[in-house]
Amino acid sequence: RRAIRQPVRGYASPAFASDGPGARLNAEAVIKARSNRRAIPDNDPVSDENLERARQGYEALNRGEVERFVTEFAHPDNEFHTGVQVPSIPRVVRGRDELRDWIHQWYEEPWEGRLQMQVERLEQLDDGRVLALLTLRAKGRGSGVPVDTEYAHIITFVEGLSTRVDGFPTWKQALAAAGLAW
Repeated sequence: RRAIRQPVRGYASPAFASDGPGARLNAEAVIKARSNRRAIPDNDPVSDENLERARQGYEALNRGEVERFVTEFAHPDNEFHTGVQVPSIPRVVRGRDELRDWIHQWYEEPWEGRLQMQVERLEQLDDGRVLALLTLRAKGRGSGVPVDTEYAHIITFVEGLSTRVDGFPTWKQALAAAGLAW
């Protein structure tokens, strides 16, 4: 297994696999697919600020700084499209109040401690959105059953605040939505 350590315009965890049977990303396919990305009209132009804002947001959530995350990183009209089809999880979370409630419901209540989102890779797309490939880790409250699963976001920023987050239950789905080959 090879690790991607220094991607163009991004961050990758050394644990991010690029080949082998459990491959998460094919680096050559990513380079080839860069020309296939589509533009989102209301997104900020490409700048490293979006990458930094995303990184800071994940750090704040992992430290349990929910109020700071909601007020400093999410636009008041933010939409989070969760990407999961579970009856207890809404498909779309709108605004700061719903986001705050959803974080408490999903990231804190079901777990011993809180759910941790390990950032495996952050990459700024050509249109300014940020692709975040994550590993969610937690231990079930009461059951003690460990959770260790992949999840991903594509985040749209305007003036340094996230206006839309699209969630994906697999990295493959997020890469495809970003116009990157698996």
